[in-house]
Amino acid sequence: MSTAAVDATLFERVDALWIAPGSPYKDLEQTLWAIREARERGVPCLGTCGGFQHMVLEYARHVLGFRDAQHAEYDPYASRLFVTQLACSLAGRAMRLAFAPGSQVAAIYGAPGATEAYYCDFGVNPEYVPLLATGPLPRARRASSSCPAIPSSSARSLSPRPGRRRSGRIRW
Repeated sequence: MSTAAVDATLFERVDALWIAPGSPYKDLEQTLWAIREARERGVPCLGTCGGFQHMVLEYARHVLGFRDAQHAEYDPYASRLFVTQLACSLAGRAMRLAFAPGSQVAAIYGAPGATEAYYCDFGVNPEYVPLLATGPLPRARRASSSCPAIPSSSARSLSPRPGRRRSGRIRW
């Protein structure tokens, strides 16, 4: 749904959120509101690619208290960029993911990891990864990178391709 359709009745109409790839979004504040409401209400919320980046941004602003946290796609000159342009583009690359043991994504895949394609030029600013790791932000997996500018401990987000089957159980 478009961010224009996000309003106070959102959670009367949906049971879960998928914050999909395709940022920047038309309305950043509406997107962050929906993510925050889902987090505070305990509504399942999955963010892939740009969606995951926006979940990090919401978390930085509303849980960690960095009201000026920003995403480089919206303001590349902001003083506190939690999401920055990658030094090495991931667009078109396949990378190995390691899922957190016991996570829902590990259960869905039925495996401790997978190799997935990336289509992204932005990611979590490595400067903030240790800070993000100290709190309860759920991390399902980490990417292993062959790019020296991308530390393997930093969170990355996959962008599932519609129609591709996963373990015969799920269709994205």
